[in-house]
Amino acid sequence: FVAPSHRARIPARRTRRAMRGRSCLRLWEQLGGRRRLSFFAREKEEYLPVVQAASEFRPKKPRLRQGDVPPAALQRLRTDVIFPSEVENSVPPPAEQLEPRLTTLDSGLRVVSRDTFGHLSSFGLVGDCGSLYEKKTGVVHMLELMAFSSRPDRSSADIIREVQDIGGMVNAACTRDHCCFILDALRRHLDDGMSLIGDCLLNPTYDDPVELQQVKEIMSLQAADTPLEMHIIEAQHAAAWPGQPLGRSLRVTEDVDLHSLTLHDLHDHRLATFHPSRLVVSGAGMEHGRLVELAQKYIEPKLPKASPKASPRPRSEFFPGHVLREVHHEMNDQGLVKVAFSWEGVGWKHDDAIAMALLQTLLGGGDSFSAGGPGKGLLSQLYLEILNKFSMAEGAEAQFHNYDEEGIFSLVGTSAPDKAAELSHALCDFFVRYSYVPVQDKALDRAKQMLKVNLLTMMESRLILFEDMGRQILTYGEVMTAKQICDKVDAITADDIMRIVKGMLQCPPAVSAVGPKLDNVPTREQVDCWFGVKKKQE
Repeated sequence: FVAPSHRARIPARRTRRAMRGRSCLRLWEQLGGRRRLSFFAREKEEYLPVVQAASEFRPKKPRLRQGDVPPAALQRLRTDVIFPSEVENSVPPPAEQLEPRLTTLDSGLRVVSRDTFGHLSSFGLVGDCGSLYEKKTGVVHMLELMAFSSRPDRSSADIIREVQDIGGMVNAACTRDHCCFILDALRRHLDDGMSLIGDCLLNPTYDDPVELQQVKEIMSLQAADTPLEMHIIEAQHAAAWPGQPLGRSLRVTEDVDLHSLTLHDLHDHRLATFHPSRLVVSGAGMEHGRLVELAQKYIEPKLPKASPKASPRPRSEFFPGHVLREVHHEMNDQGLVKVAFSWEGVGWKHDDAIAMALLQTLLGGGDSFSAGGPGKGLLSQLYLEILNKFSMAEGAEAQFHNYDEEGIFSLVGTSAPDKAAELSHALCDFFVRYSYVPVQDKALDRAKQMLKVNLLTMMESRLILFEDMGRQILTYGEVMTAKQICDKVDAITADDIMRIVKGMLQCPPAVSAVGPKLDNVPTREQVDCWFGVKKKQE
């Protein structure tokens, strides 16, 4: 662009503002990217024709010609990716095919699946064999790390190579009640994947001492690098169920003697919990008949021939304890303290489980910093009543930890050590208010919509669908559809919320705290005094 040098300079900022179109941005990059350009004009109208000419600039898009792709590669692309045989029919499937299907085999093993009509499948085993069944702390943690590490005719390296050959991904995740072992791969590799799952989980060797030592080193590193968020969850369980199965740590901690864990402990745990009635073959993204056929071929024959009777599930009774753990973590450079107050909740089998999940969504919460925007929870009650009104609150959130029969509902606050007592009193006062002040209809409706959106969004994932179906079968013996759950959410009223909070306040909360300095955390006597325990005793 040429112009007389005596004309006034127009700032490049105004030039960028005028060139907003995509084609203008392409031209801007061709003319020098982010370099400052100078246009010389006496009035704005003199450079508008230039911008108009730039907006008409349309570079030609390169087109892929048929000869550019080898015929063999094009055929593989059409066969393996675009038009797999399982989904080549474009007609929408019948409604009954979109619902989970359940089959119980002769051995008592249950098979549940739902077809997602996609290219990938997620399948594996879900077992009622979590850490509440273990005899030593750390056995389930070791099982999680060694799940896909050995089989009779393959080493650990061979298994990794076999999974990679079929383009798969394996994962194991254990909680206090259930364990999930999953393989994610293309639909046409179901046969190979199910064979690998049957050998690795039901017929493992676990005889390599070098591999065991490597797993122990990984467990030690994970224990040393446990974030503060995980420490407070473990402290909540220890305070709510002290000395009981659910109160034990899910994973090893730094005070656990790793040398006492042996491969015999792992074998004993498998023999005691891998019972057909406690295992579910779950699959998302395949035909149900095909999954049943593979379960009969690769899973059922490898189950113990004479399976002992399944031992009863150990129970844990809620007891309001007081647990303080001094934790120093390099990521906690501000020296913050997390304090949690946990009330006795309900398990998944209770009628109020969905209502308590709605209460957790209603209270919400989070950290003091958020990028904002919809879905961030900035209109949840903990944000409005705690984070927005108390400057010392670095974080406040509601948590709901529940299992088949038991559960706890917690409020967790984060602050500087010298503000722990003030934040604790504010959290308890905030929660008690919901026992006598009804929730506003607008806030309750917003929480319902958010809970339903979260549910339906997660069900779009094959991995979550796989886990959800397996765990529902172990808990309820059936799979509730999304519509059934949404109907239960819609039926909850403000009176139900008040009733649930009143029920939890019948007993004082368990108190737990983690951080580098815990001198200002309320004592057990102070918390009992807040909730009038001494007056009741008198």
